[in-house]
Amino acid sequence: MKFLKAQTKNQRIRNVFLLTAAILFAGGIFALLGYFGIGIPCFFHLVTKLNCPGCGNSRAVLSLLRLDFAAAFRYNMMFLPELLYLLWVYSLASFRYIKEGRFSYKPPFIALDITLLVLIILWGIVRNIFGI
Repeated sequence: MKFLKAQTKNQRIRNVFLLTAAILFAGGIFALLGYFGIGIPCFFHLVTKLNCPGCGNSRAVLSLLRLDFAAAFRYNMMFLPELLYLLWVYSLASFRYIKEGRFSYKPPFIALDITLLVLIILWGIVRNIFGI
């Protein structure tokens, strides 16, 4: 990605801002589509008829936009930890890019990454066994 090879710190800050704006814009389009009932189907669910650990995240996002936290939790109990983790990774990668010029994630606490991965896998199993 050519725009990530900027030299000055100000250019890198601008690039992070533009990338964040693009992600938020795409999220807004996705939310609008969901609001009008046009969703993106889960490929894993289509193939296996099982719920993946992320099934329900789209509906959870739409619920959060309506400030309905209970509904978001019902759609996917792991949505908030997943969202917070993605924000954590994006923030660390962005700060590293601004500081060092490399847009990559270097986990400061590998145990956190492993724990969350195990929890997400367990959640995917539990939600299919108990129909949650």
